[in-house]
Amino acid sequence: MSNNLYRFVGLEQSEFSLHQDLSETYFAMRELCLPEAMLVLSDGIDDVLSLLSESQYYVAQDLVSYKGKTITFRGQFAMAESKSLKAFLQHAAATDDLRPMLISPVFGSSTPLQVIAVTEDVCCLYSTTGKCAAPSQV
Repeated sequence: MSNNLYRFVGLEQSEFSLHQDLSETYFAMRELCLPEAMLVLSDGIDDVLSLLSESQYYVAQDLVSYKGKTITFRGQFAMAESKSLKAFLQHAAATDDLRPMLISPVFGSSTPLQVIAVTEDVCCLYSTTGKCAAPSQV
């Protein structure tokens, strides 16, 4: 393990609105990650990089805790420019420090149109529109 420590060290981050509920944003992203919304399953980070065509992204460590029926978001959350996110993901993959996370273009509504779920083994693209946002379909 390197010094990522689930804090997105090395990811140049943008500022959040003081009124933004990060837990609510995370769960909106997580809600889209259903089998029927999955478009692409990939085992390579290069495929994920090709999907990052928007200018800003939410990045959330996929870490929750359970207490009874209550699920609580426990991970780190960041907002980053596409260029910085791509560099961060490339470095994390190259150093074998890719952690489970959810990535979504910044969204203003209550539901994102697209979420990329990254794990140590595979990456999945989920979409409400039924198509990839990037010009090249993976």
